[in-house]
Amino acid sequence: QIQATGLRGDFRIIAGGRVDLPSKAFKLMALGADAVLLGTASLVGLGCKVVNMCHKDCPTALTAIPTLDSGEKKRELDVQWAIQSLDRFFRAYKTELEDIVRAFGFSSYQEAVGRTDLLHAEMMPRTMADLLDVPTTNPAFPAPAKGPQKYFADLAESLAKTGKPSVSSMGRTTDLDPPYSNLDLLDHEGRTVVGPAYDSHREMIETLVRLPGRVNIGLPLILEDSNGPETTRLARERNTIILSHGKPADPKRRIIPLSIWELQDRLYDMRESSGVLLPAEEGTAGNIRAIKTLSPVTPVYVNVEASEGIREQAVDLAKAGVDGLIISGSLSKEARVPLDVAVSQADDALSLAIHDGKILSRKIVILARTEIRSSRDIYALMCLGADAMICDTSKMIKDPSFPRQLNLLTGLAAELKQLMGASGLSMKNSITGNRNILRASHYLDEETALLLGVDHIGT
Repeated sequence: QIQATGLRGDFRIIAGGRVDLPSKAFKLMALGADAVLLGTASLVGLGCKVVNMCHKDCPTALTAIPTLDSGEKKRELDVQWAIQSLDRFFRAYKTELEDIVRAFGFSSYQEAVGRTDLLHAEMMPRTMADLLDVPTTNPAFPAPAKGPQKYFADLAESLAKTGKPSVSSMGRTTDLDPPYSNLDLLDHEGRTVVGPAYDSHREMIETLVRLPGRVNIGLPLILEDSNGPETTRLARERNTIILSHGKPADPKRRIIPLSIWELQDRLYDMRESSGVLLPAEEGTAGNIRAIKTLSPVTPVYVNVEASEGIREQAVDLAKAGVDGLIISGSLSKEARVPLDVAVSQADDALSLAIHDGKILSRKIVILARTEIRSSRDIYALMCLGADAMICDTSKMIKDPSFPRQLNLLTGLAAELKQLMGASGLSMKNSITGNRNILRASHYLDEETALLLGVDHIGT
């Protein structure tokens, strides 16, 4: 694009980001870079072990070094050794890069700049190859991981221990891991901000979720009733509600499962609850009218599975008069219909139905029921159309004691506010169904990106 203006000679393009090998430097030059930046690679040359402890306790004494009670440093860097090590790294890097340049018949680096004709993509999505202006054979996408990455489990354990978001350091590698979920290929960081960023430590960021029946919860997370009294305490501490698995002793602040044949026997439970949950086959207009006749303010939810027919099912249930859908499914890319796709499709179908006048112009709540891994999952699912998530937090961490689960919920809420602030948003209602916040990596195939309603980065 700069070349089209005729001003390319006045610009210098410097490319950085894991340019740890001379071969990568040459490829970046062939794509148009005048020079490359060696950041983390230089630190590794100094002995960095990339353990993400730069801010706290660097094991090689390159950054933060704790002070002992005696006043001495816990460890010290051998400066002369570091100088020699870094010098050897740059000399070897320069020598190998020069060998590559000469192997292509060039006498200088500058001759390689912009020579995309020298490159060929292998096993790369065609959309990315087109953006790079290189030919490709065997266009492909990364194979999904068989299970959630350990990275997310470690984050959850950290939250359970401290209740505070972790301060991350250099060496982020999550984007190098095989994706488990489509959500791993969605970007919703500050790079796609829609307004000035908010500082979650100094400015008010609201995570309140308003559910049907005048039920308000303090964060977009509803708890599965996995541990009776302990789950009740967690819900009370974090101002949320519980999805019961059976008939609870106290129905207050709970969504309770109900069969249409139990209406007369469970009238008290219905009226005191935060909502009733019908199985999909009982979510008919007649059954919903029967519930509303006995308890007009009780919200009615219907449980549905993530499936190919979710669009039609969502609209039909909305026409029948339900107040909300609970969509159950897996985040795995290998699922027949991943939950993220089902949520986005249901939200889109309901929005179109309201616009076309096929259903009443009122909000139909979507609750996504799954095993979340982190606050990023919550945030991305909200952007795709979910009002809140339902999950069993005891499955996210080891030793799920009450204090650790409370810390986990507190930490997730804090991280969620940070994500909202980075996107320039201060109210939860500005996020739900706002797919413009998201951008898809080009390793997410076009069909899935279309189903999610998310544009690829750079388009």
